[in-house]
Parts: sequence; C-alpha cells; structure tokens
Amino acid sequence: MINSIDWKILRFVDKLESHFMNLINSIITETFGSLFLIVLLMLIYWVINKEKGKHLAFSFSISMCFNNFLKGLIKRKRPFEIDPDIRKLSLSQDGASGTSFPSGHSMNSASIYSGTFYIANDKKRIILKILLVFMILLIGFTRIYLGVHYPSDVICGILFGIIITIPLMILQDKLPKIKKYLYLITVLIFLPCLFFNTFGRDFVKAYGMLVGFYFGDLFERRIVKFNDIKTLKNKIIRIVIGFTIVGTTYLIYTIVPDIIHNNIVFTFFMHILVMFNGIFTAPLIFSKIEKRKK
Repeated sequence: MINSIDWKILRFVDKLESHFMNLINSIITETFGSLFLIVLLMLIYWVINKEKGKHLAFSFSISMCFNNFLKGLIKRKRPFEIDPDIRKLSLSQDGASGTSFPSGHSMNSASIYSGTFYIANDKKRIILKILLVFMILLIGFTRIYLGVHYPSDVICGILFGIIITIPLMILQDKLPKIKKYLYLITVLIFLPCLFFNTFGRDFVKAYGMLVGFYFGDLFERRIVKFNDIKTLKNKIIRIVIGFTIVGTTYLIYTIVPDIIHNNIVFTFFMHILVMFNGIFTAPLIFSKIEKRKK
C-alpha cells in the first residue's frame, strides 16, 4: 500500500522539474546505472584488491537477486503507472523496467558503494568515503525525481543494499574457508525462482550474474590464482584486456536482433558469460601475459 507521505514527497520533488533538472537526472541515471557499477566492481577486482573485489562481486550478485525476488513478490506499481504526468523521461532513458519496490538502482548502488566504503577502510580516505555516501543518496534522489520510484522504494532499496552487502563482505573476510559453500548454497536457494514467471526477466539477468560469478570463482581458484599487482603499466594492461573481453561480451548481447536479444534463455546465458568472463577469463589472460613477461 502506498502511503500519503510518499505522494507528498513525490509532489514536492515534481515541482523542481525543469529542462536542466531533467537533463542532469537523465545523465546521472544513465551514466551511473548497473553497467557503471559492474565497471567499478571489475576495476576493484582486477587492479586494486582481488579478494575484496571477489567478495564485492558476490555480495552485489546476491543484492541484485534479492531485489528482483522482492519485486516479483510485492509487485508494487510505479508512480507513473498511477499518475503518468509525474514521469520525466522515457523507458529507454530512465531504465524503469519491472515493478517498483524496492528500487533496483538504489539497492544496486548502495551495494557497490557501501562495499567499496568497507574496502576503503583507511581513515585517510575520508573524501572517497564522503563521495561514496553522496553517490548513494544522489542515485536515490534521481529515481524519485524521475517519477519512477516512491521515496519508500528508494529508502528500503538503500537499506537492503547495505544490510545485504556489508555482512556478506565481513563474513567472507572472517570465514574464508566457508566461501565456496556459501556461494553454492546461494546459487541453489535462488534456483527455483527461475521456474516462476512472477520474477521476470530482470531476475533472470541477476541470477545469471550470480551463476557466472560462482563458476568464474570456481575456475579462477583452481586454474588461475592470479595475484594483485602494483605497477601502473600492468594495471593499465589489465584494464584494457579486461574491458575488451567483458565489453565485447556485453556488446554481443546488445546488438543481436531483437528476436534473439529478447529470448530469456539467451539473456540468462549471456549474463552468466559477462560475469564469468570478468571473474575468470580476463584474469586467465592477465596471468598468461604476465608469466611470459617474467
């Protein structure tokens, strides 16, 4: 049920509408959506801290799955479905697919940015931490301004993202021996949801990322075991190679004809491949190139 406070805040924010605000919020929601979060995640994993990055990748995958699980159960209508005038952009611009509660953009952003906050535990990184908190709040405000989410969608999305991510990050840090069992259990827990239409296409994407992470981690631990590096040159090489591999995979998914792109099985396997290539394939190539140089 939608409470009156939600609508009061929406109406207040709606009064801020202008061409400039539409443009700024459009740029924010398109630039800092899920694709940017995956880019940030991969950067952490490839060139900053392998283990922390892997922990964040798992936590982020669980956050996405849980978000779409809740959306499928609750099926809350979005604000613009009740009042079309409140929407500022089109679907292709605001990314408002599926149902409203909780906000996917807010939850996913809170997951990645709170996880990054946890990783950046040095007290000297206070500016970075302030920026991460600001980004969480900014993304949340943008979703309200665009008329695609209620304030309660955003607040709960942020809370769920943090509540899922931080404990999982701590658990993986403190009990490293249980990680492989934890990963397998979560894959199995969400598996039945694939067979219910209520959870939709976005859940299939999220679950594909989780499965891709599981197998990517499994093969990386057994075959690659790549190490963190400190030299700027090697970091740049890793970034170029990594995003070439992952970017090509994602590009294939986006440019195929609609009849293939919209196929649910193709969608599932392509999202498995995106995460698998980021967690395993790219590091495999890193390690082979770096061994040859040595």
